[in-house]
Amino acid sequence: MQSLSRKALLVFLALLVLDLLVRLWASRGTSGPVVVENLTMDPDQVSALEILAGKERLVLERTPQGFERIDNKSRESIKSREPSTSSQEKEGNVTSRAPLTAAEKQGVDVTLRKPLSSTQTREVEAFLKRICSMVRERVGAIAEENLSAYGLDPDHGVSIRLYWQKTAQSRRPFTVGFGTSLPLNVMYVYASFSDTPGLFKVLRTYRESAVTLLRSVSP
Repeated sequence: MQSLSRKALLVFLALLVLDLLVRLWASRGTSGPVVVENLTMDPDQVSALEILAGKERLVLERTPQGFERIDNKSRESIKSREPSTSSQEKEGNVTSRAPLTAAEKQGVDVTLRKPLSSTQTREVEAFLKRICSMVRERVGAIAEENLSAYGLDPDHGVSIRLYWQKTAQSRRPFTVGFGTSLPLNVMYVYASFSDTPGLFKVLRTYRESAVTLLRSVSP
């Protein structure tokens, strides 16, 4: 009796393995976007974060000291800091200005970095944990190993882009199934929630969280 039970168990396991192999072979021929099959995204591996909400934009970069806000200032944006003219002084249209740097005088773009406060850093880390918790199997298209973009409800003009470093310390490896490539921006978080009844509630929650973070961290 025990021998028969053991043989039945072995046959059952063999059928499971065969079924798995057939599924893997069939998936190789499927068309569609490039899909990340297995990915556990660690918030601590996120090296940069970008949030777009209408005309507002927030870019944060992780440094050894914590997160820094990155602001790119073009020549057009620093004209207001140039010395005032004599006519402006007579009219009283003079505001306090910081002196122009050598780079600004040459008309090149200037990148400004500002470290976040401890409170802002905690807000960013909490936000990343919420976003990364959404990442499950088959999250969407991917174009490079170290760069991924997640859009939250594009109809409402809010998108989030996460950059992460793929290191040897990754908790789980990920595999990529190749199909028809999509533009990098075309990867929406809600692809993971297509069968979830609470989809729109989830989207609304994360959209509001993104806008809240943008407003609290932006100058």
